Amino acid sequence: MLSKFNHKENATVKVLKHLYDLINEGKLKPGSKLPAERKLAEELCVGRTHVRNAFAELEFYGIVKTFPQSGSVIAAIHHNALQGLISDIMSIENYDFFSLVETRLILEMESVRLACERADEKDIEALKLAHKDYLDNFHSPRRVEKDMIFHRVIAQASRNDVIKSMLLIITPDILSHYVTKDFCSTPLPTDKHEHQIIIDAIEARSSSKAVSAMRLHLDRLYTFAKQQKI
Repeated sequence: MLSKFNHKENATVKVLKHLYDLINEGKLKPGSKLPAERKLAEELCVGRTHVRNAFAELEFYGIVKTFPQSGSVIAAIHHNALQGLISDIMSIENYDFFSLVETRLILEMESVRLACERADEKDIEALKLAHKDYLDNFHSPRRVEKDMIFHRVIAQASRNDVIKSMLLIITPDILSHYVTKDFCSTPLPTDKHEHQIIIDAIEARSSSKAVSAMRLHLDRLYTFAKQQKI
């Protein structure tokens, strides 16, 4: 693997590094189809979710194009430019925790505001199901994962694919910081109610209440990240 990427690696970055190497070795060229998700996951010993996240990042930055019948292929970009773009994506891993959290807060507040305007009955039902799943796992190791899924459903309801993609890109790095900084290991009783307040605000089409509720929901994370920056 490339020595220039010597920062702490997560599974998504591992996939990106592998694809970088395939391009560098000439095994992936413009027009080449991406390796199958399952095969790549098995080869790199990572979950298929991490492979999908890596593919989503590449598609978001225009490195990969997806066609209905052909699948996902490398875009028609010069070899050196491809390498540079993937290097830039992997450099996100070097962003400081506070910058990532601050960006997430901005995106989440706009996401929930748009959800108030655009969510339909199916979105509301999906939010309620995601919240129930979160409550069912409140005292389990999967609590943080279920919280992230709840936020992903809000992003889906916003009907803004850029916001959804940007949250998808920064979330793995924020989660890795959760582990290294031991944040959110112990749930607070108030956490149970904050999702419901957000759902109620979206259902009532009250964007001001929804944005305030989201800000409050992420305030502990924001304050913690800000303290880490000092």
